[in-house]
Amino acid sequence: MTFDLRGLRGYALMRQTVTLAQSLDDIKAAYDQSMRLPYVDAQSIAMVGLSDGG
Repeated sequence: MTFDLRGLRGYALMRQTVTLAQSLDDIKAAYDQSMRLPYVDAQSIAMVGLSDGG
């Protein structure tokens, strides 16, 4: 699964107002969604982060 935090793709002005708490909510939502997928092994989840796109 890949995802972008809110405000990173196509929303330059929004990016300036996104809080750390909102970014953490996005990460948690992606994790929760992946855990609902029947083919995901809960013991094998990893996360890799790169630049904020700036």
